[in-house]
Amino acid sequence: GFGKKGGETYSAFAQNYAQEIGLNGNISIQRVGGGELEGGYVRGIYDPKTNSYRMEPTVYVKGGAAKLTEYQVQQVVQHELTHLKQVQDGRLGMAKIDGVLYKTWEGKPYISNNAFARIMNGFNSRSNSVRQQSYKQYRELPWEVDAHNAGDPFKDTQ
Repeated sequence: GFGKKGGETYSAFAQNYAQEIGLNGNISIQRVGGGELEGGYVRGIYDPKTNSYRMEPTVYVKGGAAKLTEYQVQQVVQHELTHLKQVQDGRLGMAKIDGVLYKTWEGKPYISNNAFARIMNGFNSRSNSVRQQSYKQYRELPWEVDAHNAGDPFKDTQ
């Protein structure tokens, strides 16, 4: 793990938080470069043979992690671990329906993977209004509302 929190690495912080929320497995944390956006992500893996979805137990802390405060990195970790828990609990998933791949929420198709990709790609647009619209759409996705309640690196630090 990287970073110290009174001797505790972010990996240890992640493992403790995972236990707290009932997330199974060993969690790893990796720093990745690139991109203007600070934050993090997790990787989902869709298996077409079983029409099922799982996530790697790794939180990728992104971009300018050096610019993030310790508090913000912890918020990123909590946010991303919430997505892993959503998948573990079957709340967030992916399924192919009539040949179209969907993100599912609480067992129902919510948004096609193509429409989701358009939202995420909008973050990299040169157009400020496209970026703002993408961010608004992203923040309204129910799994993001849920995860932002658990950890939001850019909310006011109280």
